[in-house]
Amino acid sequence: MLGLNKHSIGGNIFLLLLAAIFMLMGVYFQWLYTNESNAALEEEIAYQKAQEEYHDNNIYYEPESSIRWLLQRQHPAGYFVPNPDLLFEPSQLNDNTLRATRYAISILYELGALDSINHKTIIEYVMGNYLADIQASGGVDKMVYKDGPYAGFGTLPSRPAAVRPTMDALQILNLLGGLDDPRLDLDRVNNFILAHMNDDGGFWDEHYAQSGRNSSLRCTSFALRALSIIQDHQKKSFSAADRERITSFVVSTFDPASGGYADFPGQSSTDSYFVFRAFISLWSLAQGDLAERREYAEANMDVDQTIDYLFGHHYLKDEGAFSRYHRSLQSPSSLKSTNLIIWFMTSMGRLEVLPEKAILHYMMSKQNRPGEFGGDMYTTYSALSTFSRLMVPTEPMSEPEKPTRQASIPAYFPLMLFSLSLLTLITSYFTKKHEMEARNHILARQASIDGLTGILNRKGFEEGLEKQIGQAIRHDKPLGLIMMDVDNFKDINDRHGHVVGDKILKEVTRLMSENTRIYDIFARWGGEEFMLLVIETDQDKAVQFAEKLRRLVEDGFFGIDSKVTCSFGVAMYRKSEAADEFVHRADEAMYSAKRAGRNRVSTFPTSKQEDGKVVEFKT
Repeated sequence: MLGLNKHSIGGNIFLLLLAAIFMLMGVYFQWLYTNESNAALEEEIAYQKAQEEYHDNNIYYEPESSIRWLLQRQHPAGYFVPNPDLLFEPSQLNDNTLRATRYAISILYELGALDSINHKTIIEYVMGNYLADIQASGGVDKMVYKDGPYAGFGTLPSRPAAVRPTMDALQILNLLGGLDDPRLDLDRVNNFILAHMNDDGGFWDEHYAQSGRNSSLRCTSFALRALSIIQDHQKKSFSAADRERITSFVVSTFDPASGGYADFPGQSSTDSYFVFRAFISLWSLAQGDLAERREYAEANMDVDQTIDYLFGHHYLKDEGAFSRYHRSLQSPSSLKSTNLIIWFMTSMGRLEVLPEKAILHYMMSKQNRPGEFGGDMYTTYSALSTFSRLMVPTEPMSEPEKPTRQASIPAYFPLMLFSLSLLTLITSYFTKKHEMEARNHILARQASIDGLTGILNRKGFEEGLEKQIGQAIRHDKPLGLIMMDVDNFKDINDRHGHVVGDKILKEVTRLMSENTRIYDIFARWGGEEFMLLVIETDQDKAVQFAEKLRRLVEDGFFGIDSKVTCSFGVAMYRKSEAADEFVHRADEAMYSAKRAGRNRVSTFPTSKQEDGKVVEFKT
């Protein structure tokens, strides 16, 4: 052991010296390297930071791609279709065509590209849906259209006029400068829309027949957007009475329980669209400049509470977008909802609360092909409208220039020397640690092993017992304890001496060890007493096993002129029982065997005699 220690100490000193040499060399070369590398390192750090900002902030869109994408969808007759492959398919001219055309014109307006289309062709298409005298067209409710004259737009020439298509048509004509077309009578159109206003200030629309003539926030928002276009063009405004009555209806659709808005008064809010519809209704009623419209909207809706509602019920943080319906309804993210909410928040001067970067990354993730977002006209409009409101650039950022400065000494060389020094120290540490662990393992084993027999001693057994009790409780498995004692061992020592007594204990140990299972725990408890913990063994088998061991000892040869026998006590573990109580019961059983005449198996607490030996018990 002394020689081993000297060898270990010498080895560690060598490793420490080697580590010191590597360290000094590393310091020297690091000093040489630092003078040239500091400037290069600073440039590299600045470059890496610029790269991170570039990748995070390089959000831009290409208007030209969106313009090309749209123009591929314009029919020679002026209208736009969703699928360019079906451009000349008659079915593409349907009830949705006017709305799709409105979104297409709005996109081109946002992109400043209205000059790329033929205004006259589109105006002709829109005016083809115009009904100049609704009463004369027949089939109208004279109780509704009783004063007149009225004019409006349908989704198709064959369709009756309604508020929603009239709004779509007016928006197109307004953007293309077609409101002064001599065929268009804006007063008649104004009368037509106002004919849909109920006494409560809300509007209805034939286009949404499922709502009948009940006032709804949806129809009200469409009517007011259309009326606002007419009044701005004619430089007129709502009467004070009408404005107050309509405002009262919009306010009545507020849901105080959630902070949102619903389509009808008294309904619960689940749809984020209605927040925008309430806002745009108030915005349209206000007229005037931006400040006046914002002031009127603020006066009639709690903007901050509404924003809390939108973030609390509709914002999907993981996606950086808003949903149309409540998150509780597992509504997916929506480009259109996100755009409408941004429209509302930017108009109301709440841009600072928007997670702008997350929203823009979400929008860009929906670009299916150059210029197209989300797959259709409506979603593409939503993305481009958002880009316009958030002033997203249309050109990419300049990529940071990669630094070219380098040190003449390789950067890795001093690091390599430091690494070698560290590796040498680690090797020294683990060598020493391994040596200490080996020593500790030997000491721990010595502390748990009986010096005479080489099996576990009492300490080692107690540790194993606690562990196996835990296992038995967790897995609900039986656990048996056999305690044995060499009979008349004191007499053996007195007659034959302690050397012979020790040999007998060793031979008993050998017999037990060779006939027990590898996973059972066998130990010397003290003196001539032994413990055997039998794992996953029920009561009957434990008794049978003890009997087998008893016979092995009885039939064994120990080199003396008299038989050597043992008395055995068996106990089964009881739930919630402490380890010392378990041992005590085995001890009691063993002493019961002693009192019954030795060389037998006894159990705790009662037993019965069979063929002169105790072999089973009942509690």
